[in-house]
Amino acid sequence: HPTGPPPDGSPTRRVPHPTGPPPDGSPQPDRSGIIEVMCAQEPEIAPGEEPKTPVPAAEPAEISAPKDQPALEPFDELVEPDELSAHIRTVVADLDADPEGDAASTYVRRPADRGFVFALFFFVGAIFLGSLLTSLPALHSHNWFFWVGLRLLVQIGGGLWFGYALADMMELGRWQIALVFLLFGAVISMNALLDAVQGPQPVEGTVAAYVPETNYLHDSFGWQLGLRAQIELESSDGHFMVLTPAGAQVPRWRETIRRCRESDLPIQFLMLTRLEIILDAHCFQSA
Repeated sequence: HPTGPPPDGSPTRRVPHPTGPPPDGSPQPDRSGIIEVMCAQEPEIAPGEEPKTPVPAAEPAEISAPKDQPALEPFDELVEPDELSAHIRTVVADLDADPEGDAASTYVRRPADRGFVFALFFFVGAIFLGSLLTSLPALHSHNWFFWVGLRLLVQIGGGLWFGYALADMMELGRWQIALVFLLFGAVISMNALLDAVQGPQPVEGTVAAYVPETNYLHDSFGWQLGLRAQIELESSDGHFMVLTPAGAQVPRWRETIRRCRESDLPIQFLMLTRLEIILDAHCFQSA
């Protein structure tokens, strides 16, 4: 040591003089071709400080495959690290360049999100357009159950699909949410559901007033969606009932209603009372 023994009492080492021969006269060693290696030094410990115990390295965790599934393959057999890094850089660059455009929809949007959008459009369309399934076709006493059942299938099934897709996207209980929206679809189609259970009912009376509230704009083009009529019936006991049928049935029974009214004969309807759909109509002689 150049100034004395080390303060910790460790033995001194002789270091060759950097500019000349050693003081004991030994020959200068040949340093050509020698690679100097810096050795790690132990950290200095202040007086009165306890030496720190090094923390042992964590053992590598062993990852095993779930039951009834094949074992996991090593990472290097699936994809090279360089390929994975290049793919990640490409995805990040695309999202940075266009965070809300095609890149975001390609990398971020899940299939569950697209299914939710389709289910939402279908359910909303079923709410507002489900009545077309019973107003546009000509319903008779032999085919009414098909069209009413189709309307129930679209509205209730649409609610079930929307609830399942919503729960799948939000990662909630699928069948619990689907059941809620199934009940919501049943409430929307309650009139059709009650008519399907109750069936067609006869309605009798004398036509006291008949107002064909025809949408002439639609009627001039041959459409039947905008057709609506108002029929006021007087029963035999003096009670009045107002019917408001709509759709394809209005022009179908127009002449029958007028004929019964002009001849002052009672008329009998066979109809779905909740949906106000006339399946059959004829005049009859009262007893």
